[in-house]
Amino acid sequence: MKLFIDDHFYISAMNDGHETFNCRIMELVHGIGMDPAYITEPKEDLEDIVGSIVYESDIFSETSRTVHSTQALCEYHKQCLVELLKSDY
Repeated sequence: MKLFIDDHFYISAMNDGHETFNCRIMELVHGIGMDPAYITEPKEDLEDIVGSIVYESDIFSETSRTVHSTQALCEYHKQCLVELLKSDY
């Protein structure tokens, strides 16, 4: 599941089990969303990875979290929105 923070960052929420989610801040690359980005000649049929984990960011104080409920997942999403908005000012 992807929870978009803005048109550049999103939270990837992977269900690790019953009501347990592994959440990571991801960023879209090449500005083309989830469309493939070719890094070799098209005939080679290889595609670039279009999402990458943001390891170093001056925007988010935390780039991943394991949560144990959908409510905690929403709270993490809200926290990231607030941090992103604060960075704009």
